[in-house]
Amino acid sequence: MSHSYTPADLHDSDKFELIEEVAYKDLKPFIMRTIQNQFKWLKIYGIIQLVSLFLMIGILSFMITLSVDSKVMSDSLKWYLAGIAFSFTILIPIHELLHALGFLIMGKRDIGFGMQLRKFIFYAEANNQVIDKKQMTVVAMAPFVVVFIVSLSAFFMLLGNPVSMLFLAIFLLHFLFCAGDVAMLAYFNSQKGLYSYDSRSEKKSYFFVKRID
Repeated sequence: MSHSYTPADLHDSDKFELIEEVAYKDLKPFIMRTIQNQFKWLKIYGIIQLVSLFLMIGILSFMITLSVDSKVMSDSLKWYLAGIAFSFTILIPIHELLHALGFLIMGKRDIGFGMQLRKFIFYAEANNQVIDKKQMTVVAMAPFVVVFIVSLSAFFMLLGNPVSMLFLAIFLLHFLFCAGDVAMLAYFNSQKGLYSYDSRSEKKSYFFVKRID
């Protein structure tokens, strides 16, 4: 069972070392830098993202071509477009609420949300709640796992029905939305004994490693 630390514990220089502090406004550069480090997980996930993107564009192009030839927009195309619209609107707060659920499951409280719309960045935070690698795994992967299972299951259950295309679009697009979550998880796995917490008042995330006794 992991020890429960507080931010004050982490700032005890005798036991922990501060290795990074990231302002919320710099989240995107932090994520991009982590991706550029090309951790093994990120290489694999990058391939998955490319495949899902090509599939999404290929399916969309195919259905548009069929609709142009028949001069009628098919129900499948309508539902597919609805899935794309859903993914860029309603799915975003659902994704962040699932992060919040992960925090709650891990016993974290004082959860908040934020966004940087111009950078298309959205996040959930647990104010002054220290989190370790195991807890981060649950928080980061909660949206990925839930949306993956629900959308893929619904697609196969409705296979043959045009509505299934709604869930196929959601399934494929959500891979693109999880890059930051996977990058954060890769960062936690790159450092042994890594702990982090968010400070809402400072609008920063702090990362510490525990010193070896």
